[in-house]
Amino acid sequence: MSSKPTLMTLPREIRDSIYEFYVAADGGYVCNPEKLAEKILNEHRNEANLDVPGILQRADLQPIDLNLSYTCKLVAQEMSGVALRTNTITFSTVSSTELRILAERFNHFMVKRFDGDRDGAFRFAGFAMPEIERQGLKLKYPQFAPLLDRMKQEGNTHPETRLTTGWDGLAQWYRTGGGRFRSRMGPYGEAPSLYRTFQKDALTAIASSRFGREQIERFWRETCPKSAHLIPALRVVECKIQHWAVPSAEDMRYLTLDQASNSRSRGTRLRDRTKYRFSAAAVAIHVLQCLPVSSRMHLRRVILNEDREAVADPQCHGLGLIPFCKENPLLRVERRVSLWRNAFQTDTAYRSPDARYKPKYRYTPWAMDSAQVTHNVASWVIEALALEPAGMPSGSFSLLLDGQPVPWQCTQVFQLIVQRDAAWQAAWLLSLDRGILPSLSWFDRKGELRGSRVPDLPSEKWPQALRDIAEGTSIVRCNFDVGDSWDVEKIVEDHRQWTVQQWMAGLDKREPPTWEPDAPLPSWREIIGENLVYVEPEDDVSSANSDDETYSDEDDS
Repeated sequence: MSSKPTLMTLPREIRDSIYEFYVAADGGYVCNPEKLAEKILNEHRNEANLDVPGILQRADLQPIDLNLSYTCKLVAQEMSGVALRTNTITFSTVSSTELRILAERFNHFMVKRFDGDRDGAFRFAGFAMPEIERQGLKLKYPQFAPLLDRMKQEGNTHPETRLTTGWDGLAQWYRTGGGRFRSRMGPYGEAPSLYRTFQKDALTAIASSRFGREQIERFWRETCPKSAHLIPALRVVECKIQHWAVPSAEDMRYLTLDQASNSRSRGTRLRDRTKYRFSAAAVAIHVLQCLPVSSRMHLRRVILNEDREAVADPQCHGLGLIPFCKENPLLRVERRVSLWRNAFQTDTAYRSPDARYKPKYRYTPWAMDSAQVTHNVASWVIEALALEPAGMPSGSFSLLLDGQPVPWQCTQVFQLIVQRDAAWQAAWLLSLDRGILPSLSWFDRKGELRGSRVPDLPSEKWPQALRDIAEGTSIVRCNFDVGDSWDVEKIVEDHRQWTVQQWMAGLDKREPPTWEPDAPLPSWREIIGENLVYVEPEDDVSSANSDDETYSDEDDS
């Protein structure tokens, strides 16, 4: 009589199927946001490394069971990596009462300070770039060649390059157009992340000569007089910290320029109740960096659920995944962006979700602003399309614009606003190309002075990008019908007699001007309120009746 078969007597392919069935979790694995937030904060307190196994859990909330792998050495060897190969791992945006303060401070120093200082230094000292370095940058970044040529031609004659000593000189610089919030603005039709990378490389090139370093140091002395004698000017230029970082304690010491006074933030003072979050991409990158290479090579599918707004220009955070996708060609990353609770919410009229919720600051209707929809959607798409040129392997990354739970309303928004804006932009460009409108300089066409002499439009790549999405040939897709394209030729012909000013006015006329979400979504005001930390009324120093909390970025400078 033959003995009963055991696991080890079965063929290997059957054993492999058993292993996969054993570890498979309904919905795969997810990152536990509470545990992750706690561990990130512990890293800051204790400089400890992240314990990855402790933050992953099954999506059905059942414990991860790998006990079968402990039965014998051979089973352990055969099951190695099976759980990671079998299960999709999903990351979402992360915040907590304490972590939101870290996220806010990181955003303040990384975006408002370092990015702003680099932008100002680049435009102030650009003329000092050595010729050999300028030629090298033109080869590396041909899309910015006209900008580099103009910097050389203007030399130090433009107001951006003229400063006199002290605050009076700085004020004069701002008044004459040199200030970073006035005058010339990038990214000249490219993804903002590419323009920032170009600026970093340009500043490095400028700093390669003594004269260039002197100009950067001069800019630093005039714009940061309180700390210039303590902090090297090149610290901002040489910063290696990326926007997609979940910053370490060491990173924050670098970004805050080691100034203890900067430890106070709007979050700690309760002046801003925003739930500042780290993006799902930043969280995934942070976790993957803590995994050994041997474990990362088993990963097959990662979903980045960008369910809420996040800090530090989250649209570009896919760049941080390029090394992992190169390392593991079998890894597939899908980034999902909620339109209603993320992409649609960005509102340039307000400095924070907290400000846009307060009645005393609210000067626009309590509804989604049609004028900002296209820019908000395009910002995610343009950054996604910039990934492959930056090194992302083909087929490794995709972006989903998530219209749930009201996909039918997203179709309406796209048909009436997004498709309309893309068609009008295409008609504007055709009118320029055909000489119907007066020709524009390269700089005006690229939107350097957008909103003043020319319309404020997305990248020229946007109309074609939307067509590719509609035709299913893009790495970007939607889970709703994006609507039909408008007749571009008709728009051109109907407005042949229009001036540039009339085009600017016409581009801004959208119907309807605002949107209120359909059920089952709550009202727009309630959706905005979901981004705020609840504060007991007696503890809320940011009440609508208080006029002494007006926040200035200089409070943290």
